[in-house]
Amino acid sequence: MRLTALLLLLGTPLWAAPWWDDFPTTVQTSNLSLIESSGADSALCGFADDPCWGILGQRIRYLPAQRKLDALAGDGLKRLVWSEAFGTCEQYIAEFQRGSDGKIVGFSGDPTTPRPRLNHWGWHTWKPLPDRERHWVGLAEYYADEPWLRPWTRTHPRYGAPPF
Repeated sequence: MRLTALLLLLGTPLWAAPWWDDFPTTVQTSNLSLIESSGADSALCGFADDPCWGILGQRIRYLPAQRKLDALAGDGLKRLVWSEAFGTCEQYIAEFQRGSDGKIVGFSGDPTTPRPRLNHWGWHTWKPLPDRERHWVGLAEYYADEPWLRPWTRTHPRYGAPPF
């Protein structure tokens, strides 16, 4: 209250205009050129927005979209995503590839994150390959501290959690 009174005495306006005169505009798309050409200052873009799949699922969604997310941040746009919080814990099955060293192959920019070669969106194209294996991706594997999934489990130093 004292700061408000002091600013009023000094003749300094608290706000240049009411917030509704500068209401945020939002566009819903993940197409960068549409976002940039729309003139919006925020985008409901759907990048990295699947918390019901655990932190691996989040990371898998984030890494391929990182360039787009960084471009939006560089343009000063706010990135909005939704959290599917309906009380359900979904899982999907994905196929991963083992490298010549016996480890699951990760993303080129982050080899610690297992990179799916095939997931539920393209399962109709599946065929058995000798260097591939299938795993569930979701909260159950996160809490079970599955060895193939580390470090993206409940034992992660930053994103971990106590046993369920």
